[in-house]
Formats: sequence, structure tokens, C-alpha cells
Amino acid sequence: ARLENVGQLLAEQVEWADVVIINKTDLASEEERRTTLEVVQALNARARTVVAEFGRVPPNSVLPEVPKGLKAVEGDSGDGWSWAQSSSSLTVRLFIDAAVKGRDIDFKVGTRTLSLGVRNHAAPRLEGRLAGDLRDAGEALFEIEAEGSGRRCAVATLDKRRTGMWPGLFEGGSAPSDSGRGHQSQNGQHNDCGESCNDPAHQHGGRQQAGHGLGGSVPLTRAQERFGIHSFTFQRRRPFSAVRLERLLKAWPIPKKHLLALDELFSPPTPPPHEGGTMPTTEEQALRPVLRSKGFCWLDSEPLRQHVWAHAGKTLSVRPADWWWAALDPEQLKFKVTYPGVEAEYRVAKREKWDKEVGDRRQELVFIGGPQMREQDILALLEACLLTDAEFDAFRERTQKLEVPNDEFHLGGLLKNLGATEDQLSEMNVRAESRQREESLSNKVDRQDTDFLRSLGVGSTIEPDSERSDEDFEAVD
Repeated sequence: ARLENVGQLLAEQVEWADVVIINKTDLASEEERRTTLEVVQALNARARTVVAEFGRVPPNSVLPEVPKGLKAVEGDSGDGWSWAQSSSSLTVRLFIDAAVKGRDIDFKVGTRTLSLGVRNHAAPRLEGRLAGDLRDAGEALFEIEAEGSGRRCAVATLDKRRTGMWPGLFEGGSAPSDSGRGHQSQNGQHNDCGESCNDPAHQHGGRQQAGHGLGGSVPLTRAQERFGIHSFTFQRRRPFSAVRLERLLKAWPIPKKHLLALDELFSPPTPPPHEGGTMPTTEEQALRPVLRSKGFCWLDSEPLRQHVWAHAGKTLSVRPADWWWAALDPEQLKFKVTYPGVEAEYRVAKREKWDKEVGDRRQELVFIGGPQMREQDILALLEACLLTDAEFDAFRERTQKLEVPNDEFHLGGLLKNLGATEDQLSEMNVRAESRQREESLSNKVDRQDTDFLRSLGVGSTIEPDSERSDEDFEAVD
């Protein structure tokens, strides 16, 4: 990215992120850390924020949760039982007293069911619908083994019908209920831990153990409630005057500082006089509290093309982007929606952004700022940049016959939009022309040879190809 676009890139990454890591907090002051957290939350309130030092972040705080269908455990244990699995089999163990004999064991196995316990004893017992199918369940047997120290257990090894790890022993991940279970290792999930569990390897929903001092989670209170950071959207169906908008953008007070103090959001310092002693303009005073602004604009200077407004920190730009959907003719529209995913964008625009007179052409700008940002002041500045009624009438008269050029709506334009360079396109054109010349030459030689042979009487009974249809051919045995 170009240097002047770095601020835009960073702001967009924060806005689209699921997880935001704020690193190097050991080098920042308390005020700088607090400011960063609140601005991040203002840009993206739904993202999970993790504070860290030296890049030390627990993987389970940034990686997505493992889907249930992919979760698997190697085994588990409880009060009087245990089980373990491999990709092809599973082994269940029931710990029994020395007085228990083989005939006292209640062991029943089906293709998808298991029951293992001691007759006339409610616990310990393994019983339920298995997470997968067993092979040769009717031939399954159990054995009684010595565990040492006088302990014994009933052991059964069962073969799985299909190779693979199960998400648990029983369907739905359920396990026998007992109070003696410890931590269950299931892909980092330890839902039975208490609030006092400090094992950093355990993942506890929203609790995070990243960073120091500030903790690793987003503050529960909203940025607007705590520090007055708020936003509003400007929406209109009339073009900006490019001249007046340029004048406003030039008056925008771009910050000179690299660091922002949170106190400045509450009461921004009075800006120093300009050279010559003049005081700041009304535009500067109204726009200075804006932290971020973005969206789409419609300009009278380029009425068929939308412009992207992007402002973050020390960077501000309004750049031409794609054509407005409403400006495309039917053939151009048909070509445009062949791009992957573009048809869905068009349908959303038709459903949510369409106006019967101007289509999807519009002003749609979002402004985010501190408590000193006054919506009515900024709206007044933007309204002043819109075309007046008389200007709008003249604009419609001037632009009613304008059409989007067809330069982009062919194979070359498609390849260019997909990333092909001018050199690559030129090379492709040269190859295509070369193939066309070779084909033309080959056809010419073929016609000359055919005419020569016909002049000698060869194939005189055969109709010329140009006069023959598919119906003239007959099958020959």
C-alpha cells in the first residue's frame, strides 16, 4: 500500500476484523492503551479485543472455535470408569471390587449401543447411544484384569465400523454423570472448570488471559456511554458539486500529531491561529472531532461513476471507483454480473439502495467522532456542497445522454479487472492475431488446392461444401 493509504488500510482492517490484537502495550502509557481500546471498540464493537505484550497471545483467543463435527477426544475418565479410542477401536474400563465376579458384570453391546456395569448397582455404569457404529458388536467380549493394589477392572475393546475419531463416547458428547470427573480435555474446552481456574491452556468462553494490566477483553460498556464516541450517517439522493466539495476537503483539519490523547475527545484543544494570526474557520471547528469517515459519494464532475470517501487519522481521500449500477445499459449489466459474487451485490443494491429516479446513485457517508462532534454542524457543511435545485435541473439536462463507455465490457476488460497487465493483454492480442492469420492462410491454401483438383476433374461429382447440408450425408456400412 502507498504510504498515504496506510491509515485507511489499518482502519478498514479493524472494521472488518473478528479479533483485534493490541500488542506492545508494555511500551504504551495507561492513557494510550485506554485510548486505543476505546477507538477500536468505536470502529468495531462486535470484534473481540486481545491485549498483549511481546506478541504473546494464547492461540485459542484468536483461532475460531472448532466445529462440533471436527471435535474429537482421545478419552475420558470419571468415578469408576474410563474410556479411550484410536481411529479403529475404542476401549472401555469399569473399575470393580475384588468380590465382583464375571457373572456379576452386566455387559450389553449393539451396533450403536453400550451398557457396562455391575448388576444391581446403579454406579459406576457406562450406558448410552454411541457416537458411531460398531463392527461385529455381537461378538464383543469383556475381560477382567488386575490393575494393581488389589484393584480390578472389566475391560472391553470394541472395533469401529468406520475408521475415524469420534467426538465422544456417546452421541451428543454426553458422558456418565458423576462428581469425580476432573478436567475434560476436548480440543481446549474445559467447561467444568470453576471461576478460579487459572490454567492458561484452558479456554473459557469469553474469559481471556492475554496481556497484563488491562486484561484481554473488550470493556463491557459501550464507547459512546463511557467517552461519547458516536457516529451518524449522511444519506442524500443528489450529487455533490465537485468544486464545493473540494473546497471543503481542503479545509479539513488533518491532525499533525502521531498520538491521540483520550482527553482531547472530551475537550479538544483550541487550534492555534493560522499564519497571519487568523483564527480557524467554521469548517475546521466542525470537522476536527471526526476520527473516521467513509462511504460513497456522487459527484457532478463524474456522474456515472461512484467515488469512495475514505478518511482515517492523517489520511483523507475521495477516489473514483466502479460505475453506478443504474448507469449501465442492459448488455453492460449482463456482462458485469458474470464476475464471481457480483450478481449478489447487484441484487442487494436493487433491493436496499434503489431509487426510482436515480437508481443506486447516492451520498452515503458514515462519520465517527468524539463528544465534540456535532452532527448538525457537519450536516450543514455537507448540505452546502449538494447541487441546488437549479444546478440539479441543469445537471440532469447535461447528463441525460451520457453513457458508460464499453472499454471494460469485453474479454480484455474482464481480464484487466481480474489483474492482467497491459503487457499481458498486448501479448494475448498478438497471439490471437497470429492465430487468425494462420487460420486465414490455411483456409486460403485449402480453397486453392480444392479448386485445382476440381479443374482436373477430381471430385467433380461431389457437391461443394458450401452447398452441402447435414442431410446430404448418408451412412456407409
